[in-house]
Amino acid sequence: MKSNKLSNLLSLLFLVATLGVAVYAAFVKDTIVVHWGPLGGSELQGMSYLILFLPLLSAALYLLLRKGKENPFALDPQHDMPQTQGNAQQLRRYVDVLSLGVTGLLLYITLCAAGFLPMIPLVVMLVVAFFIIYYARSRRKLRAA
Repeated sequence: MKSNKLSNLLSLLFLVATLGVAVYAAFVKDTIVVHWGPLGGSELQGMSYLILFLPLLSAALYLLLRKGKENPFALDPQHDMPQTQGNAQQLRRYVDVLSLGVTGLLLYITLCAAGFLPMIPLVVMLVVAFFIIYYARSRRKLRAA
C-alpha cells in the first residue's frame, strides 16, 4: 500500500514540475524545441507558449489513469480476464507504474523542449519498451489467474 501512495505522490510531483517548467519556459524563453531528429538534435523551433500543451497532456493522462484505477476492469475492453480481487490489485499496480512512467516521461520531454536537458531518443525508446514489456507481462499474469 505504501508503494501505491509513493507512486501517486511521485506522479503528482512530476506533474507539478512539468507545469512549473512549462510556465517558466512559456514566459521566459522566446522559442522551444518542438521536433528532434533521430539522434536528438533540434530540428524545429516553435513559439514558447506551445510548451503549455505538455502539462495539459500530462494532467489529462494522470486523471484518466486515476479514474481507471477506481474501476480497473474497465481498462479491459475485451473482458478476457477473470474478475478476481487479485487481478484487480494487479491492475491497480499496473496503473500506478504506468502513471509514474507517463508523468516522468512527459517531464523529461518538457525539460528537453525547454532546453534544460539534451534530448536522448534512447531514453524515450527505453521507457516505451518498458511499457510494452510490462503490459505484455501483466496481461499474461492476469489471464493465467
